[in-house]
Amino acid sequence: MPTGYTANVANGKITSLKKYIESCIPAFMIYFRDMQNINVREPLKFDFYCTNALAEAEKKYADFMNSSEEEKSILYKEYIDDRFEYIHRRIEENKEVISRYKNMLSKLANFKSPSEAHDKFVEFLSSQLHQSIEYDDVFEMYEDELDICHKMSFEKYVKNKEQDLLDDIAYYKKESIREQESANQNVQWLSKILEAIDAIDEPEEIEEARQSNLTEMAN
Repeated sequence: MPTGYTANVANGKITSLKKYIESCIPAFMIYFRDMQNINVREPLKFDFYCTNALAEAEKKYADFMNSSEEEKSILYKEYIDDRFEYIHRRIEENKEVISRYKNMLSKLANFKSPSEAHDKFVEFLSSQLHQSIEYDDVFEMYEDELDICHKMSFEKYVKNKEQDLLDDIAYYKKESIREQESANQNVQWLSKILEAIDAIDEPEEIEEARQSNLTEMAN
C-alpha cells in the first residue's frame, strides 16, 4: 500500500532515486514535516513563531510600562470586572455539572444489579459518578479566586501584570533561541543530504524515462 511518500513511486511519477530521496526529506525536517510539495532546492523560508511572539511580548511590556496611571487604572478595572464575570460564570457552570452527576446518581440508586456477576459493574457505574463529582467539585477554589479578586489592590495588579509580561518575554526569548537553533540544524542537515544526493551516480536514462512517463500522462 503506497504511503504519502511512496505514492509517486507506485504511480510511476518518480523513478529516480534522487527524486525519491528529495521527496522524503520534509519528513525529517520539523518545520516542513509532511509538506511534500516543498522544493528543498530553494532557500528555506522559516516562520519563527516564538521569535514573532517575543517581539509582541516586548511590545506589550513597553506599552504597559509607558502607559499612564489613568490608563493602568482602566486596565485594572477591566481585569477585575472580567475576572469576576469569568469566575461567577464558572461557578454556575460547575454547579450545573455537579447537579447532573448527582441527578444521575439518584437515578442509578433505583437500578438493581441483575445478578451477582453484574454487581461489580453496577459499583463501577456509581464509582465513576462519585469520582467525577470529587474531581469537578471545585467550588471552593473559585471562592478563593473571588476572595483574591476582592483583595487585589491597584498596586498589586500593576506588580503582577509587570511580572507576567516579563515572564512572557523570558519564555519566548528562551524558545526563540531554541527555535532558531533548530532551524540552523535543519539547514545543515539539508545541506548534507543534498550533497549526498548530488553524489549519487544515477544513469541519465532513468531521469529521461521519468520525463517520458510524465509527458505520456499529460497527453
